[in-house]
Amino acid sequence: MNEYFKGEKLYGDDFSLEKITQWYNQEAEGYADLGSKDKDSYSYGYHMMNKIHGFEKIKDLPFENVLGFGSA
Repeated sequence: MNEYFKGEKLYGDDFSLEKITQWYNQEAEGYADLGSKDKDSYSYGYHMMNKIHGFEKIKDLPFENVLGFGSA
């Protein structure tokens, strides 16, 4: 692992197609599986931060499509 930490190699750069497919399938719902699927116990603590730093800036702009980076 040392060569990855030193920046000599990029982890996953030598993955086979099978390994990439396996990784993709494991991560497809990775963030959502951390808790947001369980509606009874899930709590999202960033609503106000999203409102202040995001939605307040775009409230009058309608969008047909939106791209979320890192969104579950």
